[in-house]
Amino acid sequence: MVVGQLKESKLKYIGIVVDHPSRDLPALSILAEEFVKKKRHVALIPSNKIDHVLLNENKKFELIIFNFYRLENYKKIIYAKSKNIKVAILDQEAIGGVNGEAQKNIFLNPILKKHLNKIDFFFFTSNYLKKICLNSSEILPKNNVVCGYHKFDIVKKKYNNVKIQNFILISTNFPATNPLFVKSKNKIIEDTVKFSNNNTNLKDMKDVIEKKFKLQNKFFLEIEKILQNYPKLKFILRPHPFEKSKFWKPLESNYKNCKVTNEFNSLEWINKCKFLIHLDCSTSCEASMLNKPSISLKYLFKDIETLTFRVAHECSIACNNFNEVKAYLDQALFKKKINPRFSSKLKNFFFNPEILSSKYIVDIICKDKSKIIFKNQNSIKLDYISYIKNFIENCLGKNVHDFILFLFRGREVMHSRKLKFFSENDIYKYIDKKIKIIKSKYFYLLSI
Repeated sequence: MVVGQLKESKLKYIGIVVDHPSRDLPALSILAEEFVKKKRHVALIPSNKIDHVLLNENKKFELIIFNFYRLENYKKIIYAKSKNIKVAILDQEAIGGVNGEAQKNIFLNPILKKHLNKIDFFFFTSNYLKKICLNSSEILPKNNVVCGYHKFDIVKKKYNNVKIQNFILISTNFPATNPLFVKSKNKIIEDTVKFSNNNTNLKDMKDVIEKKFKLQNKFFLEIEKILQNYPKLKFILRPHPFEKSKFWKPLESNYKNCKVTNEFNSLEWINKCKFLIHLDCSTSCEASMLNKPSISLKYLFKDIETLTFRVAHECSIACNNFNEVKAYLDQALFKKKINPRFSSKLKNFFFNPEILSSKYIVDIICKDKSKIIFKNQNSIKLDYISYIKNFIENCLGKNVHDFILFLFRGREVMHSRKLKFFSENDIYKYIDKKIKIIKSKYFYLLSI
């Protein structure tokens, strides 16, 4: 392990934004390592520090890879471009929608689509997604590349930090109703309408969210029933990365055979589990890719319209009642094999290239020699709150910044934001220990 001090370099950095470390850091660390092999300096940036990087250190960067392109961050992307920084989108999460149309909606959104031509590289997980997206807009990114399912790199490189064995994995998928950063139900509904790509009115969205709240409670009770009936089986419940663990913690407190954790990447857990139990979660697609069976509690749905991602059920064993679930749990109890299920549609969303997706991405970016000159640089601004937070932290210090944030947002949000941070040791779990990591004020710099 090599940890050094940050020195000025004539070579500009490639930045990689890390949205949620437990989900994104493993594969993005491997991506950073591939850039370092090409003798590039790479900055791994926590997503809540990207504004500070753009405002204070933009001259150090030649390209920044953003984790998604949506209404929440499009101004940051345009601002980066205005500072003559190339931008790339490596969106591995917008594969939702009943038939996978979530990424397509990005290209349909009137605000987002008019800035698509400012994106230098847009990386897609499959040819199918690339096709439906590019057919949805007359304004397009400069380079549109199919790189495959990037997160699968951690499986290809055989990294796995999970030490537990012989467990059944439970994945939850309720970030809309149990979000990390929002407290009240009304705020959840308001934010969902605000960031919706459709002309959704408040009343309709309220009905949808209310259904999902009921579904979440039904799922909780069903999992509790499973834990009660099978005390000899070991269960790991992994909440969605943008869910509060607090909602699920009573299951761990009340049942010795259950552990609730946000540790590690979903692929690491799936790779070690017997099988997966879920309700409408794309982890079932990952399980199918790893030849692991997954069981969907589909009977909890009253109507198919509430599905987030139909393919997640098509590559699962869809149970019609609790007795069918028990039949599979009995097989696990008596150590009988459960055969996985596959969907022919899976390849439409999760293309799996033979080489590392990271290597392919790096080769594409490093071959690009184009220059950019952005006119009217001073006319592009971030949201005013970004300037206020930057001023407070730079002039009054991080402690004052955090205290003010605590006063306005509360303890729970402050705790949630701590989950955005990671350390040198977290990065070294997935890369060569000979790579040098230097901690700066806003990011970790990796180099030879």
